[in-house]
Amino acid sequence: MFNFEDLDVQKNTNDIYNSFVGIRKSTETDKMTFYLPKGFEGFEDNYNNVKNLFFSMYKTFKRFEIDNIYKFDKMLDKEGKNKDNTQSRDFRGYRFSDEEDDNEVLFYSKIDIIDDFFKVNRELDVDSIVQRFGYTENIDYSNIELLLKDGVFLENDTIFVSDNTSERNVIENNISELVEIYCYIYKEILIELNEYISPIISEAANNFSYKYLTSSQSLFNKDNYDLTILILKDCLDIIDKRTAYKDYLYYSIYEVVEQFLYGQLSLNDSNGKFWGINNFSYIWEDICNSFVLSDSSRKIAYCDSSLEIKNLPSVHENLIRKNFGGQSVYIDKDFINNFTIELDGHKRWMRPDIVLKENNNNAVAENTLDFLINQKILFIKKSIPNRLLNFGDKNINVEISIKSSIEEEELSVLTDKVFNAFTEKFSNLYRNKGTTQGSLKGYRYSPKGRYSFSLSNISEDKFNEVYQELYDGGKNISDKARDKIFIVDWKYLPSSFFFKESKKLQLDIIKQLTYEFCIMQDLDPQIEIISQFCIPKFCNSDKLVLGEDKLAIEKSGIHIVSLNFGLLQKEYISIEMDLS
Repeated sequence: MFNFEDLDVQKNTNDIYNSFVGIRKSTETDKMTFYLPKGFEGFEDNYNNVKNLFFSMYKTFKRFEIDNIYKFDKMLDKEGKNKDNTQSRDFRGYRFSDEEDDNEVLFYSKIDIIDDFFKVNRELDVDSIVQRFGYTENIDYSNIELLLKDGVFLENDTIFVSDNTSERNVIENNISELVEIYCYIYKEILIELNEYISPIISEAANNFSYKYLTSSQSLFNKDNYDLTILILKDCLDIIDKRTAYKDYLYYSIYEVVEQFLYGQLSLNDSNGKFWGINNFSYIWEDICNSFVLSDSSRKIAYCDSSLEIKNLPSVHENLIRKNFGGQSVYIDKDFINNFTIELDGHKRWMRPDIVLKENNNNAVAENTLDFLINQKILFIKKSIPNRLLNFGDKNINVEISIKSSIEEEELSVLTDKVFNAFTEKFSNLYRNKGTTQGSLKGYRYSPKGRYSFSLSNISEDKFNEVYQELYDGGKNISDKARDKIFIVDWKYLPSSFFFKESKKLQLDIIKQLTYEFCIMQDLDPQIEIISQFCIPKFCNSDKLVLGEDKLAIEKSGIHIVSLNFGLLQKEYISIEMDLS
């Protein structure tokens, strides 16, 4: 293993091309270096932070591996390839290839030093091994006085002690001490990973700690890491020298412990070993998609993800799997997928990362009129007075446009609400201004195909004054009161990328605006479309959105949103998974 204090930390801030996250030797400093994800400018480089990030990244990589195991099994590359300045010979790794041109797009290396502890526990069933070597029926005569109280006094003045009374939990012989060391290291790893520790493993680990270590010592403690490793090495060497017969079980456990204590994730030779992933953008997308798919506060219309979430929240009950252009995506059954373009008679599907819907059916406009309740009224406007209902020169007719899907009974209720809101507003206006104008009179009527009312004794100037205040072609609708569609692209890029013109940025903007154009084809014009590029940012905060910048690419109207990496990652690795 390695001491986290000896690791250099590299904050990958501005390089948009190098997307490696993990540990490898730096070509510049020739030292072991922990390359952090993008957006980690605010990360404080100290022992505990580096240690915690390492173990959380370990679980992140394992979650990604588990979610994509079917891809890994198909594309296991025992030889490895050079990628991202990384020599990849002589270690286990996985390689993803692009399906169209077979170019390598992702390379992931596992860390055997930790993985093998889970493998041994699974294959050998260490709990059973501890129990197998952990019980004895031999009487400890050094403590015979403790057994006399349970003895049976015979006629010949002898005492019979039952074998059962002396059965106790111990670790004996050399292989059992080896199991103890294994259990101690395994327990320390599980603590850092915040994983379940079985009572049997814990008891064996505590037994070793009690015999050889102080109460303050820990394997991943900054102040005594080196001393703890030294003690473990001495114990392992003594056990190995004293053990005469070494079978498969012995070597299976010994080699894992030896590798942990003596093996280093280092590049002192030419093997080119590393731990990490060369294209972290794949994991960033999975982290974000997993968070949204598991979240009940956001409704998903479309999601381009291969993740399989077992228990989707009820808000996503309409989500189904559907193939478009040979690719399976999540899509709401009621959502019309217009993300397609046709060239020379051939249709090609486009796939945005995710499309979210924000319904504000219960929201109202920020005024005294509640006529946009449930988004059922499209607009309100003045109409030419009908001669039959012309009560003088100061009559104003008001026409209401309501969605055709509304039932007749509800139409009448909505019309009444609008009428009452207008009359109340005019009455309050005159009362507050102390006007001498005559009292307001209103008449409701419903000609075929229209829903209107007439206000009498109202001058046009006065009407326009109130109309502008209450409703002006829908402009009075607050942003909070309108339904919204969010077209989101997860971007694993530094924020600085969006403040400098480049060909890549132009292409990203064009692609995003194309998504907007496609989705508008069958969209209610009252619904607001918001495009977002969401990037990672490290911050010790409970807030999901850490900042939103509209100025970076202001001409396109796309928002740059910084998301809390730590919060998203915590949710991503919180699911129960088999680390073995």
